Amino acid sequence: MGTNARFGIDRPETSGTTSTLRIDGVGGIDLIRITMARRLNSILNVGADYEVIAGSFREDWVRDFADTALATTRDTLEASWEHQGRWRLGAQLHRGGWALGGVYEMARRLPLTTTQRTAGSFVRREHQSLLIPSGFTVGAAGSVTERLKIAAQYRRANWDKEAVQSDLVDFRALERYGFGIEWLPPPGETSFLKRLPVRVGGSILKWPDLLPPAGAGDVSGGSVGVKEWTVSLGTGIRSQDRGGSVDFTLEAGSRGDRDALGLREKFLRLAVTLQVSDDTWK
Repeated sequence: MGTNARFGIDRPETSGTTSTLRIDGVGGIDLIRITMARRLNSILNVGADYEVIAGSFREDWVRDFADTALATTRDTLEASWEHQGRWRLGAQLHRGGWALGGVYEMARRLPLTTTQRTAGSFVRREHQSLLIPSGFTVGAAGSVTERLKIAAQYRRANWDKEAVQSDLVDFRALERYGFGIEWLPPPGETSFLKRLPVRVGGSILKWPDLLPPAGAGDVSGGSVGVKEWTVSLGTGIRSQDRGGSVDFTLEAGSRGDRDALGLREKFLRLAVTLQVSDDTWK
């Protein structure tokens, strides 16, 4: 899992003189996770994850001025780190159709190399570190009635201004609030369509990234956070042994602020999830 992606942003700028800013980014943090879990008794499960933190990141900023006498400016930020791991520890209580669980993520400091390039300047810093912060996730799920299930989750990762020092980006704590409702078909239903569950969900995500406001070329004069919200609709097909499933989710959302950042993005995502248990293959 991870946040590896490619993105591009175009926005007009009026700071000093009229110009157009193009930002291209690629990379992110990839997590290779190994999980071990065990049921201790009838109400308690415990588990541990070991995550190898991989990936790298690059951003290119290009500013074209309306005044042809002014040369195009270019700034580049590259960041890479050693691929080391960290632990996540979790537990879950379950009783009477309800479950309450949480996981604690340990911090990890990784040796970091950053490179910043601009006209006439090349700065390479090797004796730095990327701090993958500590954090936690808590969630609850349960059956309100025989056919109605609900779930909610809160996640926090304690990113801060010390994570990476850069003129182009700053950091704050990541927070995500999520909830979901699942409406199950009535028992004994034979129609295929009527046997499909209906799932509705939503989330609010405060990105850790703090970006320069519209009109600014760096974060020295302040920064603006990115907030994202989503709504989703889904369903799924279960195997006869109820151990495997194929789930479909359509998600729509929006992120950014046109007034503060100069841009706002709307998106639509389709997710397909395949789950298989040992019994499914028998």
